[in-house]
Amino acid sequence: MYLSHAVRSIRRDPQPDEEVGLVVEVDPEAVGDAPDKDAAADDAAAPAPLRETVAAVDGEVVRDLGFDAWLVRVPETGVDALCEVDPVVRIETDATITLDPERPPEPEDDASR
Repeated sequence: MYLSHAVRSIRRDPQPDEEVGLVVEVDPEAVGDAPDKDAAADDAAAPAPLRETVAAVDGEVVRDLGFDAWLVRVPETGVDALCEVDPVVRIETDATITLDPERPPEPEDDASR
């Protein structure tokens, strides 16, 4: 299973009062039949092992991201349990790259070329 550096750090030292948004990818072959894509709620479309683990750690399945990935929000103390879910193959934070839309990009300096 692939865990991003940030997820590995959170898993080693979870902060008890913090939550984290994660992108969780599952192996579609391990899950079996595709979930009902017409399900009313995204959490209903998530594979049962993922849904059940997220609920057990007092988190939530926020939405289906497509490509067998779901956005979940869990307490940092629940990350370890999420890493143990059998069909999960990849976990990354939901904010791998953030850009500040209020700050324009730095101009290139012609002298540095």
